[in-house]
Amino acid sequence: MKSTRQFVSAILKTFTQKMYLPLLLFSFLSFTFFEACQAPTPKSSSESMKIATSPHVQQLAYNLLVNVSQDRETKSLQKQLAALSTETLATALSTDVQRKAFWINIYNAYILIILTEKPELYKNRGNFFSAQRFTIAGHALSFDQVEHGIIRGGRAKYSFGYAQDPFRSSFEKNFRVRNRDFRIHFALNCGARSCPPVRFYKVETLENQLEKATSYYLKNTSYWNTKTQEAQVTSLFSWFRGDFEGLKGVKQILKTYGVVPQNVSPKIDFLPYDWSLDLKNFQYPGDEF
Repeated sequence: MKSTRQFVSAILKTFTQKMYLPLLLFSFLSFTFFEACQAPTPKSSSESMKIATSPHVQQLAYNLLVNVSQDRETKSLQKQLAALSTETLATALSTDVQRKAFWINIYNAYILIILTEKPELYKNRGNFFSAQRFTIAGHALSFDQVEHGIIRGGRAKYSFGYAQDPFRSSFEKNFRVRNRDFRIHFALNCGARSCPPVRFYKVETLENQLEKATSYYLKNTSYWNTKTQEAQVTSLFSWFRGDFEGLKGVKQILKTYGVVPQNVSPKIDFLPYDWSLDLKNFQYPGDEF
């Protein structure tokens, strides 16, 4: 502040003698404003604590799924998820592993929550999946947006997995999984009896969980006929064949997970999907909450 006083003193000596009061006032105010702009703005206590008090985003999604599976209260968790800032969400979901764990848990949890409250919505499945049903970080979302726009990386719903949807929202684009992972199809549960069972996904164990989920589902829903060399498999392979790298990719996946022998070129038959409502399909042997 010494330099400031010297500057003001010099201005006073020069200009007051010549009655240049308006110019004096302008000079003083301009210099004061300049120094104020250079001074750092102290952070408020709430701002300095913002990072430390940010909610654990992954835990919110995980707890939501656990609570609904055990018929516990979920309203408070839903409110916290809705109230998240996009900045907090972006920080928590900076990798594909984090995005997959979070959004799979969110999808499965809200399927259970909404269909438990209003099972009649399932009668019009097209509308059920396409209408906005819940809010995350201030954004109303549909199940289609989460599944196709985010978890499947922006793929068009009715393209067999071969085309991107150019009309996805900025929210979907910002939080989408960057590298496609076909195993998500054996983790998402849409409420139907033919859906894969629900698991409770965690970032640190996601890779192992997705492997187990894929192996379990394929071995329990596929049928191999040695005599006819035909594999009967889930319709998911047909609906999203591009996600599996086509029919050739489907056959390789069946070999990788031990559904068919390595030395065969199997014929593929897609089984009908059972759309009967089943909201209790979330317990694997050995699952721990």
